[in-house]
Amino acid sequence: MEEKENIKEVGFTVDAGLIQRLGYELVGRAETAVSELIKNSYDADATVVDVNFIDTSVVGGTLVISDNGLGMTEQQLINGFMRISSTDKLHNPTSLRFNRTKAGKKGIGRFAAQRLGERLIIITQTKESTNAIRIEIDWNEYSIDRDLTSITFPIETVQKEKAEGTIIEIRGLREKWTDAAIKRIYRYVLDLFQPDYLSERSKTDNLAVQDEETFKVNFNLVSEKGKQAFLNDQISVFDKALAVFEGYIDKKHSGIVSIKSESLGINDILEISHTEEEKRFTALSDVYFKIHYFIYDRPQYYGDRVSGPDLKKIQELSKTAGGVRLYRNGFRVLPYGEPKDDWTNIDKRWSTASGKTNIPLNNQNLFGFVEIIDPTGNTFEETASREGLIENNAFNQLSDFTTDAIISIVN
Repeated sequence: MEEKENIKEVGFTVDAGLIQRLGYELVGRAETAVSELIKNSYDADATVVDVNFIDTSVVGGTLVISDNGLGMTEQQLINGFMRISSTDKLHNPTSLRFNRTKAGKKGIGRFAAQRLGERLIIITQTKESTNAIRIEIDWNEYSIDRDLTSITFPIETVQKEKAEGTIIEIRGLREKWTDAAIKRIYRYVLDLFQPDYLSERSKTDNLAVQDEETFKVNFNLVSEKGKQAFLNDQISVFDKALAVFEGYIDKKHSGIVSIKSESLGINDILEISHTEEEKRFTALSDVYFKIHYFIYDRPQYYGDRVSGPDLKKIQELSKTAGGVRLYRNGFRVLPYGEPKDDWTNIDKRWSTASGKTNIPLNNQNLFGFVEIIDPTGNTFEETASREGLIENNAFNQLSDFTTDAIISIVN
């Protein structure tokens, strides 16, 4: 009995330096950091988000993200944004106003803000509130050898700046942002949501299939020269494709693929087997893809539909936008489909088969989208950094199905 009385009970404590480490280790890319903050606006039922890059050509600039979403009450700010690993999105997986499927469950928006700059200011207001609330966070306070819970910041009541919505201001940006870097982020944000022409099922399930009427993101560069809107310079390519490949996994876990080409007079349907030993893709369901295929050096195949100059423009675009992108529950997952990414092994197979076939096939011949629907995340789970999926059996089968389907069609 005396021995038990001498036993002490202890629990984990957290060093404040963890915040700094998480910011850099969980959010490795600027594109991911900005997109996480924009996803928060989407989850808050915003229809318009303004992203202003202020004096960002040098270190120390400012990034302001302002939305017209629902905003936060004081309790929502404390129990949501200010709570690390908040369970709010687990308990409330859809948004209040538009019933949107929320972007994710990792809760790393705050670490994205820390990754980008030294100070974070949040001003937020709800439609019902008389005033707005404001909090300013100095990330430099989270230094090593301090207890995490000992660091606090005051919440102020301030005058409303808009009827409802949230303004996130990140000051003291840690890096300078070149035009090329902002363009890269802008293009990624444009591609953040699954294209509305990919799948009717996604529209029915109310996934993140958007157009400018339901969710619009405006990028602006602000400097001493004034405010300049960042415009989308991409061209539409999908109605010019030589062929369109579509595939899905049926209820029996078999792979079905169709190929249509008006120019070549093709309209076929194929069944894709996994391997000789296992005919079905047993780990897959709710998978669908659509891929637009181009051959650039044979303009005669396109007839009058595509001119030679247009084909050259598309070929140039393919260097940065070609490949097969992956969307999970309506949101794009990096790095799949980025330049030099070859998650389907198409480039690898093409390099070994080169000379054996007369039909070109690599990522630059493809503008593709793969849709996976997995609301619980039990089958396809993103890594903690939100950059890639855990490469389990389902992911490997997905890669095999997509690759085998494309190879079978071309052969």
